[in-house]
Amino acid sequence: MVLGISAYAEPEQKTEETKLIAPAPEKKIVDITLTVGENLMVIEGDIGIQLDVAPTIINDRTMVPLRAIFEALGAVVEWDDETKTVFAINNDKIIVMQIGQDVMYVNEERKELDSPSVIMDGRTLVPVRAIAEAFGNTVGYDEETKTVTITN
Repeated sequence: MVLGISAYAEPEQKTEETKLIAPAPEKKIVDITLTVGENLMVIEGDIGIQLDVAPTIINDRTMVPLRAIFEALGAVVEWDDETKTVFAINNDKIIVMQIGQDVMYVNEERKELDSPSVIMDGRTLVPVRAIAEAFGNTVGYDEETKTVTITN
């Protein structure tokens, strides 16, 4: 199955249409664990994936590398360098985020972010709770160990 999707950085920018054509990913059962300051993402408790950028805390929010998290959750991720916009597609959800903005769009519905997305060492970092919950996942956080768990 192939999805033909029109996605926009902002609703008022609909004259600047970007078309995404991507296979519809299958929903995966995933448990992801990340620790602030560590470049390792653990999937299902035993698969370790090296991250280019470690999760970090910015403005009291845990920020994680978007592409690594979304792809582990089964999403297809696209990047528009001209508009600095990220598109993520997973089953019936389309997420659109523009770097530096404190909003994202989930199926064209505007959602406020606690902290804007940023680029660090060439990677997009986003607030973990907002992006994980946008795809219907639950997020746990252990303050003592600074460990985030995302459960699908």
